[in-house]
Amino acid sequence: MRRRALAAFLFVLTTTALLPTPPARAQAPPTVTLRLLGQSPWNAPDRPLELTFEATSESDVALENLSVVLSALPPASGRIQYE
Repeated sequence: MRRRALAAFLFVLTTTALLPTPPARAQAPPTVTLRLLGQSPWNAPDRPLELTFEATSESDVALENLSVVLSALPPASGRIQYE
């Protein structure tokens, strides 16, 4: 019983390894340009951060559902954290 299971496993393993695989495709370059138009000089609890930006489509296709994500992380304590 074990020999049959091992033989079936090896058969499947070798046949899938020999099947041709499709070539990898590179991702398309981004079609949107994002420009920062303005930013508040500083922020504090009583001075909120204000950002103004512009997203421009560089293709003929209309882009829908664009979103912006602002991530605030703790300050880096060393050079290794910048990587």
